[in-house]
Amino acid sequence: QINILNECFRVLKKDGSMFYNHKNRIIKGKGEISNPYIWIIKSPFKVRQEIIWDRGSTNDVNRRRYLPTTEKIFWLTKSEKPKFDRKIDTPFKKEVWQFPFNTNTDHPAPFPIEMPNNIIHCIQSNNECLTVLDPFMGSGTVAVSALQFNCNYIGFELLPEYVELSEKKIRECLTTLS
Repeated sequence: QINILNECFRVLKKDGSMFYNHKNRIIKGKGEISNPYIWIIKSPFKVRQEIIWDRGSTNDVNRRRYLPTTEKIFWLTKSEKPKFDRKIDTPFKKEVWQFPFNTNTDHPAPFPIEMPNNIIHCIQSNNECLTVLDPFMGSGTVAVSALQFNCNYIGFELLPEYVELSEKKIRECLTTLS
């Protein structure tokens, strides 16, 4: 994670932002929690804000703990003045975003398109063409959001089944946009 954060910092424009969506992880066999801050503080990023995503529900995978229904979205920047304009018509104006966990997917860690839509909407000014980088492309939600905002995107994914899932989602998006 630290290497990925460092590479994202390296390629990010000076006034750019990275929104790093991660939740606490349980360290197997130890019962301890690994918090994403451990990786973030070892990177050169500045933490501009921590946003909480209230998913409302989750998979019940561990009956020995309370159900984890929130995730953190860390807004990371290089500079003190990143591009940002919290537009009046943005539905998510507070630091707690409530939208449901997306269960209609073949990916184990999905998030709704409203998340990247809100971020891109506030970062993109004057309808400029942005390039959006997604280092964990998964099912392609960020790429679809970028396309809907007329942005370029770059995505990385290691698992062939998720590459296939992303490509399918992107093709469907391009069909509806044309």
